[in-house]
Order: sequence, then C-alpha cells, then structure tokens
Amino acid sequence: MEDYTATCRFILACNYNSKIIDPIKSRCAFFRFLPISNDDLKVRLQMIAEKESLQISDDGMEAALEIAGGDLRHAINLLQATAATVKKVNSDAVYKVAAKARPEEIEECVKMALEGKFNEARSQLDGVMIKQGLSGEDVVRQIHATVLKMELPDEKLVPLIDRIGEY
Repeated sequence: MEDYTATCRFILACNYNSKIIDPIKSRCAFFRFLPISNDDLKVRLQMIAEKESLQISDDGMEAALEIAGGDLRHAINLLQATAATVKKVNSDAVYKVAAKARPEEIEECVKMALEGKFNEARSQLDGVMIKQGLSGEDVVRQIHATVLKMELPDEKLVPLIDRIGEY
C-alpha cells in the first residue's frame, strides 16, 4: 500500500471493520454508511428482477427487505440465491434460502412463553428449528430481534433481553 500510493488506490468494503487487521486500518479512511431505506431497496430489487425476467411476489419482496435490513448487497445476493432455486420468488423461498424462521413464528413462540405456556412454546420452537434446519444461535438472534420489536413494558423487556443475552 505504501509503495504505490502515487498510482494506486484501494477500496475495502466490509460490514465489520473489527475484522480488518490494525496495520491495514491505520492506512485507511473510514466512511460509514447508513442502511438503505426499504423504498430504495425495493426499487433496486424490482429493477434487477425486471432485467433478469424474475417473478417476485409482494410477500417475497417484503421478506427480502426484512432479512436484508438495509444492506443492498445482502438483498441482491438473497434475490439471486432464491431465484436460482425457484421460478417465482415468494416469502417461503426467501426464508428457506436465508435459513431464517418466519418472524411471526418466532413472535408466536415468544408470546406463548410470556403467557407461561413454556412447553408449547418450546415444542413449536423445536418444530421450527427442525423443519427449517436452523441453528440455535440463529434462532436466539431472531428471538432477540423479535422481542425488541414487540411492545412490551420495560419491567418485562429488561429481564427478557438480559436472559436472551446470556444465551
């Protein structure tokens, strides 16, 4: 990097700068970008789908936007991987390719657990994990995201987030 600074520039794109070693980081200027809005992501994915002659349903688009979380690269990769497996991209195919459970399934499990129906919640969660082949770590991450989106009083939310953090 030092030998060719007069004639060469490097652009490193990453999601986690903590994964880049310090000697390289010290030679870089950091530019942080906010997540892209779902409206802008949707426009770009629809343009790609048109040019590639892909059929994508509304629920498939919403699933891709939910999973991508504002990351255009992730959304495009997800669309490409899903389109390689099915003729019409729908939410079922998107969640299957992304190896994610449907948010409503996770939310239902959490609600059952909060109501004290632990055995039913665990049984349903086991079913989701086995049916979709999900790892426990991925499920815990989804539970965390779901709990944060739920409207729970602080008295319930704080200990719940603490317990999820332990797992």
